[in-house]
Amino acid sequence: MKISPEFLHPTLIYLTSYLTQGYYAFSRIIELQWTPMFGIGNSMFLMSNFSDLFNNDMFQYTYQSKLALKGIDPMSAWHSFYTWIANDVHWIGVLIIMFLLGRFFAFVVKKCVVEKEIIAYPLLCLMFILIFYLPGNNQVFSQPVTFMAFWVLSLYWIMIKKRIVFTRSVWGMLINKNPG
Repeated sequence: MKISPEFLHPTLIYLTSYLTQGYYAFSRIIELQWTPMFGIGNSMFLMSNFSDLFNNDMFQYTYQSKLALKGIDPMSAWHSFYTWIANDVHWIGVLIIMFLLGRFFAFVVKKCVVEKEIIAYPLLCLMFILIFYLPGNNQVFSQPVTFMAFWVLSLYWIMIKKRIVFTRSVWGMLINKNPG
Protein backbone atom coordinates (compact mmCIF):
# COMPACT_ATOMS: atom_id res chain seq x y z
CA MET A 1 0.00 0.00 0.00
CA LYS A 2 2.95 2.32 0.60
CA ILE A 3 4.02 2.27 -3.03
CA SER A 4 0.55 2.65 -4.56
CA PRO A 5 -1.39 5.91 -4.89
CA GLU A 6 -3.99 6.44 -2.18
CA PHE A 7 -6.91 6.58 -4.61
CA LEU A 8 -6.15 2.93 -5.57
CA HIS A 9 -6.20 1.62 -1.97
CA PRO A 10 -9.91 0.69 -1.87
CA THR A 11 -9.61 -1.09 -5.22
CA LEU A 12 -6.52 -3.00 -4.09
CA ILE A 13 -8.17 -4.00 -0.82
CA TYR A 14 -11.31 -5.29 -2.58
CA LEU A 15 -9.25 -7.07 -5.23
CA THR A 16 -7.06 -8.76 -2.60
CA SER A 17 -10.11 -9.79 -0.61
CA TYR A 18 -11.80 -11.16 -3.72
CA LEU A 19 -8.78 -13.19 -4.82
CA THR A 20 -8.05 -14.66 -1.37
CA GLN A 21 -11.52 -15.34 0.03
CA GLY A 22 -11.32 -19.06 -0.89
CA TYR A 23 -8.14 -19.44 1.14
CA TYR A 24 -9.66 -17.48 4.01
CA ALA A 25 -12.65 -19.84 4.12
CA PHE A 26 -10.30 -22.83 4.08
CA SER A 27 -8.31 -21.38 6.97
CA ARG A 28 -11.47 -21.09 9.07
CA ILE A 29 -12.51 -24.75 8.77
CA ILE A 30 -9.90 -25.74 11.34
CA GLU A 31 -12.24 -24.31 13.98
CA LEU A 32 -15.22 -26.39 12.83
CA GLN A 33 -16.42 -29.92 13.54
CA TRP A 34 -15.90 -32.24 10.56
CA THR A 35 -18.79 -34.37 9.35
CA PRO A 36 -17.63 -37.07 6.90
CA MET A 37 -19.45 -36.88 3.58
CA PHE A 38 -18.16 -40.21 2.18
CA GLY A 39 -17.24 -38.95 -1.28
CA ILE A 40 -20.20 -36.72 -2.08
CA GLY A 41 -19.15 -33.58 -0.18
CA ASN A 42 -16.76 -32.39 -2.87
CA SER A 43 -19.49 -31.92 -5.47
CA MET A 44 -22.67 -29.86 -5.53
CA PHE A 45 -23.79 -32.14 -8.36
CA LEU A 46 -23.50 -35.25 -6.17
CA MET A 47 -24.96 -33.58 -3.09
CA SER A 48 -27.97 -32.39 -5.06
CA ASN A 49 -28.61 -35.87 -6.44
CA PHE A 50 -28.14 -37.60 -3.09
CA SER A 51 -30.33 -35.01 -1.36
CA ASP A 52 -33.14 -35.78 -3.81
CA LEU A 53 -32.56 -39.52 -3.52
CA PHE A 54 -32.62 -39.65 0.28
CA ASN A 55 -34.91 -36.64 0.83
CA ASN A 56 -32.30 -35.06 3.12
CA ASP A 57 -30.36 -31.82 2.66
CA MET A 58 -26.76 -33.05 2.38
CA PHE A 59 -25.39 -29.50 2.11
CA GLN A 60 -26.08 -28.90 5.80
CA TYR A 61 -23.18 -31.23 6.72
CA THR A 62 -20.57 -29.40 4.64
CA TYR A 63 -17.93 -26.97 5.82
CA GLN A 64 -19.48 -24.38 3.50
CA SER A 65 -22.76 -24.54 5.40
CA LYS A 66 -21.02 -24.49 8.78
CA LEU A 67 -18.95 -21.46 7.75
CA ALA A 68 -22.18 -19.48 7.45
CA LEU A 69 -22.17 -19.37 11.27
CA LYS A 70 -18.75 -17.67 11.05
CA GLY A 71 -20.08 -15.03 8.66
CA ILE A 72 -18.87 -16.58 5.40
CA ASP A 73 -21.85 -16.90 3.06
CA PRO A 74 -21.80 -20.28 1.31
CA MET A 75 -23.54 -18.94 -1.78
CA SER A 76 -21.69 -15.68 -2.40
CA ALA A 77 -18.18 -16.27 -1.05
CA TRP A 78 -15.68 -18.44 -2.84
CA HIS A 79 -14.75 -21.73 -1.22
CA SER A 80 -11.52 -23.13 -2.59
CA PHE A 81 -11.18 -26.62 -4.04
CA TYR A 82 -9.42 -27.52 -0.79
CA THR A 83 -12.51 -26.74 1.28
CA TRP A 84 -14.70 -28.84 -1.00
CA ILE A 85 -12.34 -31.82 -0.77
CA ALA A 86 -12.07 -31.36 3.02
CA ASN A 87 -15.80 -32.18 3.27
CA ASP A 88 -14.86 -35.77 2.41
CA VAL A 89 -11.36 -36.26 3.80
CA HIS A 90 -10.94 -33.66 6.59
CA TRP A 91 -8.56 -30.75 6.15
CA ILE A 92 -5.57 -33.01 6.85
CA GLY A 93 -6.59 -35.40 4.06
CA VAL A 94 -6.50 -32.53 1.57
CA LEU A 95 -2.69 -32.85 1.53
CA ILE A 96 -2.93 -36.47 0.38
CA ILE A 97 -5.59 -35.71 -2.24
CA MET A 98 -3.53 -32.82 -3.62
CA PHE A 99 -0.47 -35.08 -3.85
CA LEU A 100 -2.49 -37.71 -5.71
CA LEU A 101 -3.99 -35.10 -8.05
CA GLY A 102 -0.48 -33.79 -8.76
CA ARG A 103 0.70 -37.30 -9.60
CA PHE A 104 -2.33 -37.85 -11.85
CA PHE A 105 -1.70 -34.51 -13.58
CA ALA A 106 1.93 -35.48 -14.22
CA PHE A 107 0.79 -38.86 -15.56
CA VAL A 108 -1.74 -37.24 -17.91
CA VAL A 109 0.82 -34.69 -19.15
CA LYS A 110 3.30 -37.50 -19.85
CA LYS A 111 0.67 -39.48 -21.74
CA CYS A 112 -0.18 -36.41 -23.84
CA VAL A 113 3.27 -35.02 -24.54
CA VAL A 114 5.45 -38.11 -24.69
CA GLU A 115 3.14 -40.97 -25.63
CA LYS A 116 0.51 -38.90 -27.50
CA GLU A 117 -2.44 -40.96 -26.22
CA ILE A 118 -5.61 -39.49 -27.67
CA ILE A 119 -7.78 -40.16 -24.61
CA ALA A 120 -5.42 -38.14 -22.40
CA TYR A 121 -6.06 -34.83 -24.20
CA PRO A 122 -9.57 -34.15 -22.83
CA LEU A 123 -8.37 -35.20 -19.38
CA LEU A 124 -5.51 -32.73 -19.68
CA CYS A 125 -8.01 -29.95 -20.43
CA LEU A 126 -10.09 -30.90 -17.40
CA MET A 127 -6.98 -31.04 -15.21
CA PHE A 128 -5.96 -27.53 -16.36
CA ILE A 129 -9.43 -26.24 -15.45
CA LEU A 130 -9.20 -27.95 -12.07
CA ILE A 131 -5.77 -26.47 -11.32
CA PHE A 132 -6.69 -22.99 -12.57
CA TYR A 133 -9.73 -22.83 -10.29
CA LEU A 134 -8.09 -24.34 -7.15
CA PRO A 135 -8.20 -21.06 -5.20
CA GLY A 136 -11.74 -20.22 -6.25
CA ASN A 137 -13.96 -23.27 -6.31
CA ASN A 138 -14.42 -26.85 -7.42
CA GLN A 139 -15.14 -26.13 -11.06
CA VAL A 140 -14.72 -29.64 -12.48
CA PHE A 141 -16.49 -31.82 -9.91
CA SER A 142 -19.38 -29.49 -9.12
CA GLN A 143 -20.77 -29.28 -12.65
CA PRO A 144 -22.56 -32.33 -14.12
CA VAL A 145 -20.92 -32.15 -17.55
CA THR A 146 -17.33 -31.86 -16.35
CA PHE A 147 -17.90 -34.28 -13.46
CA MET A 148 -19.17 -36.99 -15.78
CA ALA A 149 -16.53 -36.28 -18.43
CA PHE A 150 -13.70 -36.54 -15.90
CA TRP A 151 -14.85 -39.79 -14.30
CA VAL A 152 -16.07 -41.53 -17.47
CA LEU A 153 -12.84 -40.72 -19.33
CA SER A 154 -10.68 -41.75 -16.37
CA LEU A 155 -12.51 -45.04 -15.84
CA TYR A 156 -12.58 -45.79 -19.56
CA TRP A 157 -8.85 -45.15 -19.76
CA ILE A 158 -8.22 -47.53 -16.84
CA MET A 159 -10.42 -50.19 -18.45
CA ILE A 160 -8.46 -49.87 -21.71
CA LYS A 161 -5.17 -50.29 -19.85
CA LYS A 162 -6.44 -53.29 -17.88
CA ARG A 163 -7.79 -54.83 -21.12
CA ILE A 164 -11.36 -54.80 -19.79
CA VAL A 165 -12.36 -52.75 -22.84
CA PHE A 166 -10.69 -53.56 -26.14
CA THR A 167 -9.51 -50.80 -28.44
CA ARG A 168 -9.09 -51.18 -32.17
CA SER A 169 -5.34 -51.87 -31.81
CA VAL A 170 -5.98 -54.71 -29.34
CA TRP A 171 -8.65 -56.20 -31.64
CA GLY A 172 -6.20 -55.96 -34.53
CA MET A 173 -3.58 -57.90 -32.57
CA LEU A 174 -6.10 -60.60 -31.68
CA ILE A 175 -7.46 -60.98 -35.23
CA ASN A 176 -4.05 -61.02 -36.92
CA LYS A 177 -2.65 -63.80 -34.74
CA ASN A 178 -2.09 -66.99 -36.67
CA PRO A 179 -2.86 -70.06 -34.56
CA GLY A 180 -0.11 -72.71 -34.78
